[in-house]
Amino acid sequence: MIRRSLLRTCAAAAAVMAIAPMVATAQPKMPRIAYVYLFKEGPTAPFLAAFRGRMNELGWIDGRTVRIEPFDVQGR
Repeated sequence: MIRRSLLRTCAAAAAVMAIAPMVATAQPKMPRIAYVYLFKEGPTAPFLAAFRGRMNELGWIDGRTVRIEPFDVQGR
């Protein structure tokens, strides 16, 4: 009884391990764009909004087709 249960568990684990890489690679990686700015507020803020707006017009939607990651000059 224990031997059959162990055999079933091992077979199930082997099946999951064989399928997992296929599922993980089935989704394509989303392109990322790093937007580096000097100031969070003030002169740089309108440029980020304009950049995102133009990207949306071109069909690149943040979070769906591309990931836009804003960073300040200190890397935050």
